Amino acid sequence: MAPLPSFTFSDDQPLPPVSFAHLLHSNTPPHAAEASLMCSYVDELESHLASLNKAISPLLLYREELQRTIRGHKATLSRIRRLPPEILGLIFWEVVRAAYFFKNISEVSPATSHGPWLMTRVCRRWSEVALATPSLWSMIFLDLDHKGAVPLLELRVMRSQGVPLTWRIYREGKSEAQDPALDVALSAASRWRIADIRGVTSHALQQMGRAQERFPNLQTLHITGGLDFGDVALEHACKKVFSETPELRHVLAVCWDYFGHYVHPRFTLPWHQLTCLSLISKDNTETLTVLGELSSIIECTLGCTHTLPLSRDRDIIRLLHLRSLTLYIDQGFDEVTDDESEMVPIYTKHSSVLDFLETPCLENLTLHSTADEEVILDFIARSRCIDTLCSFRFLTNFINHDLVLQLVKNLPHLTLLDIGDFAGTLEADDDDDDEGFIPGFVYALSNQWSKIGQELSGGHDPSRPLHVRIADSQLNVQSERKISCKLRCLRAELLLVDVSRSLSPPCIMMSDPE
Repeated sequence: MAPLPSFTFSDDQPLPPVSFAHLLHSNTPPHAAEASLMCSYVDELESHLASLNKAISPLLLYREELQRTIRGHKATLSRIRRLPPEILGLIFWEVVRAAYFFKNISEVSPATSHGPWLMTRVCRRWSEVALATPSLWSMIFLDLDHKGAVPLLELRVMRSQGVPLTWRIYREGKSEAQDPALDVALSAASRWRIADIRGVTSHALQQMGRAQERFPNLQTLHITGGLDFGDVALEHACKKVFSETPELRHVLAVCWDYFGHYVHPRFTLPWHQLTCLSLISKDNTETLTVLGELSSIIECTLGCTHTLPLSRDRDIIRLLHLRSLTLYIDQGFDEVTDDESEMVPIYTKHSSVLDFLETPCLENLTLHSTADEEVILDFIARSRCIDTLCSFRFLTNFINHDLVLQLVKNLPHLTLLDIGDFAGTLEADDDDDDEGFIPGFVYALSNQWSKIGQELSGGHDPSRPLHVRIADSQLNVQSERKISCKLRCLRAELLLVDVSRSLSPPCIMMSDPE
């Protein structure tokens, strides 16, 4: 640091003429002679100020240099500098993980503007820690539409060393017969742990099928895309590419043909070892076929485009470990509402998969136009899941109030009842007045809640509230506000009722591997 500068300064400030005193304390204008003297005096003061600024300028520069020196030395005492490399690496990993799982691929280009590349350009120590932490380089975006990504991809795979890899592979445009970037990814196939493949094409699957390595450590697979299952080469690749995955437990598979219709993915998978499955198939018969192979399943979401009558002589499928089940119709609705843009699913008799299931440990059940109340009651009685079922979500085109109330009575541990009605369960009767506006199912449930509690005295926990969420597409804004206002008084009785006009059918396309 430079030495303290020396300076000299005269404190002889010019004195104002005595005749100026009366001008400073009034609005009297000066005479010509006084104005001339005033200008001379101001010039002397400005000259004196310039001399002062010149004298203190070295001191100001010295002060700034001193402040920079203090900040620099304080920075050496920063706590982040004292963090061990292992802790700093964990912090970097959390930052990279957040960017990986909570940003779209379109938000991470160019790749070198985000972690872990960004962390190598802050300082030498950060760069050393980032390069010595292989897990930072193990979560990889791969945009197959972006050409020229091969060198960076090779470098990232190399820096990840031997740790398991998490991939998000994306393609939106047309694929080529052989993609060099995908070849780089497949060169480390033995280290794949999580793979989220979006926009998969027939060419890409065939390329994966020709790879020398398989996926012995793959645990989670999300795969979506349009495929032509009439292609013999593709059929062969589907049977081969994921067949040797002894660690695979979680699968989401949604495929469609060139016409946009969902098709059942024809992959050869170790169905018996899967614990979590989300799948859209062509119809309910394919859904039953899949369920019959899921001996270890714990969480299952199955959609189908349409339903067929099911033969009653089918065997019962026992899923002993199943905790959560979602069954819904994704397309193929039979009729429309007044709003032609809104498709209304219709449940048809003797088409429910529930007629052939037995799930004694079921905790969460979600149904979207795949059963009626009678089928559900029979299913619960057959499965003997009365003591385990705590969450029930039911979306259909018509609600039978009495049977739903019976369902609530039979489930002593139910804490969430979510009902979505396309046809107007909450519509008020003509004789309902504005002051007593609690129509339909809401009125029946609130009126009988204390009676339900008495009937369940053996198994009902009086301290546990029942949260009822009801969505009705036929409600208008005024009715929604009126009912919501009236229902506030019910919250003190351990019955929490929420009313809405918006329906939210399940959609497995919203799932994200993590």
